[in-house]
Amino acid sequence: MRPLFLLVIFLLAGSCTAAAQGTAGADDERTAGAGEVTLTLFARTDGGRYWFEREAGGAPNPDLHVPRGARVNVTLINVEAQLHDFHVEGFGQSAFVREAGESTTFSFVAPADDVAIRYWCDPHRTLGMAGLIGVGDAEAPPPRAVPPAGLALVVAGVGVAAALARRTAPARGDSKRS
Repeated sequence: MRPLFLLVIFLLAGSCTAAAQGTAGADDERTAGAGEVTLTLFARTDGGRYWFEREAGGAPNPDLHVPRGARVNVTLINVEAQLHDFHVEGFGQSAFVREAGESTTFSFVAPADDVAIRYWCDPHRTLGMAGLIGVGDAEAPPPRAVPPAGLALVVAGVGVAAALARRTAPARGDSKRS
């Protein structure tokens, strides 16, 4: 039973990490001086998908760009009443926001090297609420499409059905012909 459970978890994680990653567009901070950068992100959901955006209707989970060594202040604003935070790999996370309109600010100092750093929402990371922060001249990978709501469940269901079919099928030496 445990291998089947691990297979389902593996399939869920793999399909969900193919989440959206857009570009920040005109708000590209790469050209700013190394001083201080302030970014605002909105935490969004439509009931089945979860994402960050820079402005209403903007690209989901945008790539963010900051100068090397800059102090980065990220303000997260919760749009719907849903639990969210902003986590930056290797730098920590913001406080959680729960209510619509609630906000929190998280600050960190960008590394001195050109690197890409992952960011995500802890409760919804496996559901695709994640992106990249390019530091200096570091570039993020090209954008990918947002998976439709429920895709992870479909993929997991197919994996479970295949595993169950293999488990219940008769072994080669057990079949009888008439």
